[in-house]
Amino acid sequence: MSLADKLQAMELLWAELSKTPEQQRRDRVRQGTASFQSWHAAMGELRAELRGHQAP
Repeated sequence: MSLADKLQAMELLWAELSKTPEQQRRDRVRQGTASFQSWHAAMGELRAELRGHQAP
């Protein structure tokens, strides 16, 4: 791999690693790969997950 190729690879990796969660969400929406659910369903999932992690 040439130096120019290595630098380009580093730049691409850094661009991906430095994205904020908001940018990543916007990208997924733009690409059509984002999934959505209702507030009620999301809260139900979180509650179920919390119940599964509680000590007996």
